[in-house]
Amino acid sequence: MQRIILCAFAVAFLITASFSAKAQFGGGSGTELYPYLIEDINHLEALADSVNGDRTALWNSRHYKLTADITDSLRKPIGIRTTALLRPFCGSFDGNGYLICLAIDNSNTDLFYVGAFGYVTNGEIKNLTVCGYVNHNKAMGNNVAGGIVGSGWSFSSHSYKFKITNCINMADVNGYDAGGIVGAMADGFTIENCINVGNITGYHAGGFIGCSYSAGFTINECANYGYIKGNIVGGFATENSYPTRKFNGIIQNSINTGVVEGNANFTGAILGGSNYPLNNITTITNCHYDGQMCIYSGINIQVDVAGQIDAHLTRNMVGDKLSSLLGTTNWTFVGDDTDPITERLYPQIKSLDHTEASLVGASPIFLFPGDD
Repeated sequence: MQRIILCAFAVAFLITASFSAKAQFGGGSGTELYPYLIEDINHLEALADSVNGDRTALWNSRHYKLTADITDSLRKPIGIRTTALLRPFCGSFDGNGYLICLAIDNSNTDLFYVGAFGYVTNGEIKNLTVCGYVNHNKAMGNNVAGGIVGSGWSFSSHSYKFKITNCINMADVNGYDAGGIVGAMADGFTIENCINVGNITGYHAGGFIGCSYSAGFTINECANYGYIKGNIVGGFATENSYPTRKFNGIIQNSINTGVVEGNANFTGAILGGSNYPLNNITTITNCHYDGQMCIYSGINIQVDVAGQIDAHLTRNMVGDKLSSLLGTTNWTFVGDDTDPITERLYPQIKSLDHTEASLVGASPIFLFPGDD
């Protein structure tokens, strides 16, 4: 009799959860085949409340899919960490090519990390564009902000790591650790086929990763067109290097055409903050930057090595000039030597070349007479 009562209770609980999900979202069941559908700001806020609430385990590892642009600003991150709470998002979110506007300001809360997704562990975010702003200007130790993700930690005990693909950051991001895609991360993050066009400001500031605190990140086939400013700055990422830590990140097949501004000893067009070069074993291959837009070498004060990091004049980065180096599988090249130079664009990520952010970001600025 007791078993029957328990079974009935379990069935009733599942039915209640199912009806609750249908009320919260626009459809779906949270599986990979039938993800929960996010149709408007109410559904998006319901997702944030569900993941951040006391029943987070019911929602944080499910599958979600955006079905429309969300132009009513999201004002709270999805997934949080505070002194008392640890409630990460570890599911799958497919932006489906749509946009989420952000208006996230952490001046009056005790959140450690802020972004569209504040705190994530294992999972995936893909095909998402964000615009607006993310500010974390509260004076506290964990002051981390990112456009797509505030902070991410992938744990080796899990069967897969966190991956961000085909995402665009158009938001302005401000924090102690500030990144266009991820504010701060550790262990096993992959960022692939992504664009940053936002303005990023922080003590540690990077176009894709504000600061890496441990080993094992990969940035592949990405383009930074944004303005990055701070003290320790990298066009793609910075590392918080300690004598006892080693970094084995990978940055490859990517470009930076944006302005990078920071402390010359710790700032690079690609990677910044390598205070202990012997411990820095990040591998950089086939990365290119506009040497007229960025006055620093690829890795702070180190000399660029051809084939790993190459600086170019603007005129030698636009059109098809880099097609033989980057290849045409994942990159789009607009214009060649038969076209006026003002009609040629920087290389674009092929999967995102139809977007306004990509077209605007890829439009060059010619600084010196003769470049046009």
